[in-house]
Amino acid sequence: MVLGGVIAACLGGALVYFLLPQVFAPDTAWRDQVVDTQEAQAGRIDALDAKLAELPPPAEMPDLGRLETGQEELRATLEELTGQIATLQSRLGALESRPVAEGSGVSEGQITDLQAALDAQRAALAEQKQRIDTLISAADAREAKAESAATATLQQAALTRIRTALDTGAPFEDALADLAQTGADVPDDLRAAAADGVPTLATLQAEFPPAARVALRDARKERADAGEGETGVMAFIGEQLGARSLEPREGDDPDAVLSRAEAALREGRLADALAEIEALPPSGQAALQSWVDSARARMNATDAADALSAQLN
Repeated sequence: MVLGGVIAACLGGALVYFLLPQVFAPDTAWRDQVVDTQEAQAGRIDALDAKLAELPPPAEMPDLGRLETGQEELRATLEELTGQIATLQSRLGALESRPVAEGSGVSEGQITDLQAALDAQRAALAEQKQRIDTLISAADAREAKAESAATATLQQAALTRIRTALDTGAPFEDALADLAQTGADVPDDLRAAAADGVPTLATLQAEFPPAARVALRDARKERADAGEGETGVMAFIGEQLGARSLEPREGDDPDAVLSRAEAALREGRLADALAEIEALPPSGQAALQSWVDSARARMNATDAADALSAQLN
């Protein structure tokens, strides 16, 4: 007992290393392993922390596959450390609960000191566990940010290809498939136009005049048959020659309606042009139906692309 008191007074905080063999059963070989493992864990955590800090920001990580591989390796290492800490905590708890061997000559004060040493070990392990959890959270956050940035880049690239195809009239099935793979909600109007593309604005502008002449002729005939046609020399010449107004003018007659529709078309206002055409007599609308279908397909596709771009941004 005297010798034990002297050792306790001299070594203080190191009691746990000298008293464990006296207080507990002789199988205490793992004592050194606890200390060595804890020190090794601290070193590995510091190394992982430094490694995580050195990772470049997401904008500099175009290879998402390599990033995911690195994150998985980091996560596996951190989970291994977490398991080791849990094992050490379990051993400390079991060690603390074991009774003092009879005749060991250990005083209550020594037991109290040993208890304090064990509590210190437990606190150190808890601190390491907290650092590991922090590293895992940081790794998850970095991975999520990188994945989000990569997805946004792929979406914008696919959307740019779709817009180019809409401007040139080319099909865009491949670009639409790439966009869908990113998880974007692809509008039906884009899906419907992807296989064949849509007419360009220049094509619609070029095809309108001949279609408008046929529509004007049919509309004039329909109105004449109903007794609503225009009279006079100019009206007669217009009907015979198929002449129509090239500048927008007021009025509800077919020629005025078509003049305003063509003016809107020249300015790229497809919606306004289509709205004007709806004011034509049924025969005039029927003559323009094919053109209207093409114009509406383009308008719907471009509107869907604009809405999708706003949504992704």
